[in-house]
Formats: sequence, structure tokens, C-alpha cells
Amino acid sequence: MSKLIQKISEMNECQKVSKKLQSYLDSELTPELAVRVSKHLDLCLKCGMKYESYSRIKKALATAAIAESDSNERQLAVERLRRFAINISLPEKE
Repeated sequence: MSKLIQKISEMNECQKVSKKLQSYLDSELTPELAVRVSKHLDLCLKCGMKYESYSRIKKALATAAIAESDSNERQLAVERLRRFAINISLPEKE
């Protein structure tokens, strides 16, 4: 397989995995698809980093939701995290 074809194939797999990351984080994938995504995340640095970012955001949002605070600063931080999560989940512009 030529390097160009291999690179295109890898990019296609990254796009597929990227679309499934939120479902993967929420344990909503079939076992077979979860294994496929997990294997890709182990091999692909870019997707693995994206997964780590999503995972940290999810944990931060869960922690913020549990913590009781009327602090405007905390509420603003949570809103910034939500906007950030939405922005990074949008497809990348080429």
C-alpha cells in the first residue's frame, strides 16, 4: 500500500473514531466497536490526546456538578469548559 493511501486510510479511521469518542466515554458503544476505538486510541497519538482531553473535561464537569457552590467564578469556569468541549467536538476544518 502506498504511503499516501495508507495516510488517507488512517485519516478516515481517525474521523470515524473522533465521531464515536463521546459515546465511547459514556460507555454507549457496542463491545465490538468499543474494542476497535480502544485499539485505535492506543495506536494514534492525536486521537489519544483528544480522548484524554475529553475525559478530563467530562471529569471536571462531573466534579463541578457535584460540588455545591454559589460562586460566580465556578459557574463561569464550568460554562467555559462546556463551550470548550463543544468547540473541540466540532469537525476539524481543513
